[in-house]
Amino acid sequence: MVSKKNFSIGIRQEQVLECFWDAGGSITVPEIMEQMDKRFGFPLSKSAVNTMIQALSKKGLVELEEKRRYAYLYRVTITREEMQTAEIRQLQNLLFGGSAKAMLVGLLKANADSEDLAEARKILQEQQHE
Repeated sequence: MVSKKNFSIGIRQEQVLECFWDAGGSITVPEIMEQMDKRFGFPLSKSAVNTMIQALSKKGLVELEEKRRYAYLYRVTITREEMQTAEIRQLQNLLFGGSAKAMLVGLLKANADSEDLAEARKILQEQQHE
């Protein structure tokens, strides 16, 4: 399986993964087509969804779970949290030279209110005690 820590996906692939997670982890191509149109206002053809499934599969993020008579059931192999962590690491490396400190400072300066700052202090204190 491909490492889930080092991959790059586009916005549509991310949205397809959202469909998987919201469906409880497993979904068919026709269900993805319906959800993409309903949730994101972006209808996709069956071939477009199959192409995305193949790309996500090559990255180790999706796999065939079950062959059904009229549609294959696929399942996601990465959790939302794992995906968020991987994307945060990529952003950290791309924009902040790999520095967690620089990224955290940038995030807090950009849009943190007093409640966010209090929560950040609490999390940092918990991390120090681990």
